[in-house]
Amino acid sequence: MLKQDAAALVSTASGAQRAVLSRVATDSPTAVLLVDVASRQVLHANTLACQLAPGVVLPVAVDAWSAAAGLRDLQGRELTGSEYPLSVAATEVAVAGRPVSAERGSSGTTAREPLFAVGLPLHGTPGLDGLTLVVLLPLRDSSAVLAAQGETATAQGALDRAVLATGCAFTLVDAHGPDWPLRWVNPAFTSMTGYLAAEVVGRNCRFLQGPDTDRGQVEVLRAALEANRDVVVVLLNYRKDGTAFWNQLSVSPVLDSSGATTHFVGVQTDVTDRVEAEQLRDQALAAERTARADAEQAREQAETARAEAELARARVELLGRRLSFVAEATGLLATTLDVEQSLDRLVELIVPVLADWVVINLFDDRERPGPVTVARHRDGQVERLARLSTLVPAAVYEGSRLHAAMTGRRPVLMADYVPTAVSQLASSERPLRELTLELGAQSLMFVPLTARRRVVGSMMLVHGPSGRHFTDEDLDLAADLGRRAGLAVDNAQLYTREHAAALTLQHTLLPVLPQISGLALAAQYRPAGPGSQVGGDWWDVFGLPDGATGLAIGDVMGHDIAAAAAMGQLRSVLRTCAWQGEDPATVLDRMDQLVQGFEMAQLATCIYARLESAGADRPGRAPTAQRKSARLTWSNAGHLPPVLLDPDGSVRLLTDGFNKPSGGLTGTDGVGVPIGVPADQDRPHHALSVPPGSTLLLYTDGLVETRDGDIDSDLQRLLEQVSAHRSDHGPQSLVDRLLMALTNNHDDIAILAVQVL
Repeated sequence: MLKQDAAALVSTASGAQRAVLSRVATDSPTAVLLVDVASRQVLHANTLACQLAPGVVLPVAVDAWSAAAGLRDLQGRELTGSEYPLSVAATEVAVAGRPVSAERGSSGTTAREPLFAVGLPLHGTPGLDGLTLVVLLPLRDSSAVLAAQGETATAQGALDRAVLATGCAFTLVDAHGPDWPLRWVNPAFTSMTGYLAAEVVGRNCRFLQGPDTDRGQVEVLRAALEANRDVVVVLLNYRKDGTAFWNQLSVSPVLDSSGATTHFVGVQTDVTDRVEAEQLRDQALAAERTARADAEQAREQAETARAEAELARARVELLGRRLSFVAEATGLLATTLDVEQSLDRLVELIVPVLADWVVINLFDDRERPGPVTVARHRDGQVERLARLSTLVPAAVYEGSRLHAAMTGRRPVLMADYVPTAVSQLASSERPLRELTLELGAQSLMFVPLTARRRVVGSMMLVHGPSGRHFTDEDLDLAADLGRRAGLAVDNAQLYTREHAAALTLQHTLLPVLPQISGLALAAQYRPAGPGSQVGGDWWDVFGLPDGATGLAIGDVMGHDIAAAAAMGQLRSVLRTCAWQGEDPATVLDRMDQLVQGFEMAQLATCIYARLESAGADRPGRAPTAQRKSARLTWSNAGHLPPVLLDPDGSVRLLTDGFNKPSGGLTGTDGVGVPIGVPADQDRPHHALSVPPGSTLLLYTDGLVETRDGDIDSDLQRLLEQVSAHRSDHGPQSLVDRLLMALTNNHDDIAILAVQVL
């Protein structure tokens, strides 16, 4: 049973059974026997076991020792038959035990002692193989154990397993080995500490100690071991994963027949919850002891003493509520990266629970206070708070009292606030003081908002209208809130700066529309939304040495800074390849070779086109009838096809089959593989005569694709939107129309419209 998982064992006990387990194991040392399974004789016993069966000479038969100890059930009745407790426990099968009682707890008393018998076989332990460790755990509350037993027919077995799984970690230490090495630990030790038996056997138990372990208690333990006497200490220990826990360690020396110590048995219990509760309870008990002492001195002070005791208990309850308060505040601060929104939620929680009104100022990068960021008053006071926001910057100057209070790195408590005389204030401080008194100020706290060794802001908490006054406990709570709020503000500011830098990078990488004779240009980049400000969508327009104009649209896979950086590289590569004046298909092939060779991007789509315009170079262009058509050549690397709006208002997709019938808009004709994908054939190359007044539209998939539609219907919708545009309104009007028609912006959008004049 001991090899079962501790969590599984605990789950077998009912809620009521688990509720009594905390009252089963006592703080005092336990009686320990080492029993030879084959001969069924007690070979070794510790001091407390010798007191339970005085005068018994070891070795002795298990049943004889049990009889000498006068073991009975918890009501003092005889135990008969094969279920004799120690007979069962001293077998090769692990036994969690049964509740029993002994005739005496020590040599100095005749009262019966309630015990809980546990048997732990020491299989495979060098020097101890064939022995069983029998432990008699003292019980705090025997009635609780009986209540748990009476719940169901299987209550005893559930209680047995739960006792071992929840608190009874046993260790066996060699008293004669160098540095007192461990010889055996039970699985509950592994569940408690995370260390396997193979990792600890042969080592001293000090591996559980850490930087905050009380060295004084360690010396108490060492002295007891050297003196071969029982000892109980509570140590701050550390599990294998580094987490700390409070460990109550009860150590007993195990004696042989000659009285010499052969081993030490340790019983270890995780008492973290109890220690933390005791720290709170001690505060209440101290107040109660003071109240009792006062009551004993004078009867007339009895009511005062009881009031103080009630106040102490109330403080413990208040501490619990404040812990919940801090947890709620932490959750509110973590739900958003918007600084003002998170601080708004924080002050809404603080007022009026912790303070009557609150003002928060954020600092700049040089830790200088700025204007009031957030303010809240229990009575509203919106107008006065607005005035306060305008007065604070003038009053917070270096050398002022308010500046010193706000910029300090330690919390400041003014439990009973006495306003400074007007004559001692600078002229800029006087209106602020008057307004503060109007809002109500009897008790103040200034708390820095700190994060990563710097102060990011200041929080002023004020009591006034309620008549309450802040305490040191309030200051501790407010300081904790300040640290958490400071970290939230710092994270939000860091996110904002990184977002701004990323957006700046994106906009820097996108080109500026040039002025090209004979062409009217319009372009726009729009990110997917406020949560994503950068991406891999891009467009480009540039003049070529031979007088032609290069046009490009592309989409790099991704929506982050890496995609934006890759986009910038691709744009530069395309310009370099296009400068030689090659046809678009050759330009895309060379660009693809460089992208794959230098691993610039994982995948990208792109259209590159050359437009040889016949537009007039002089002001006052000729009428349309006298102007010649421009020549458009292009190649498509896996991108959505361009759209051409003719002067007569007809619109078409520029695929291989320009006049495809409705229902087959997309096709794959004329579309090469994307950049970064190996191709086994030449890229298609296309040419078209574009009459004056025509508008060429290049775009990325964010403009047309919808989550619940298909690409054919999406492209058909785009053609309908473009056909509704009048050419004489210019390309910018077309770009604006298309962007305004968007209902959901799920993807980045790059759009380029070029009108031949």
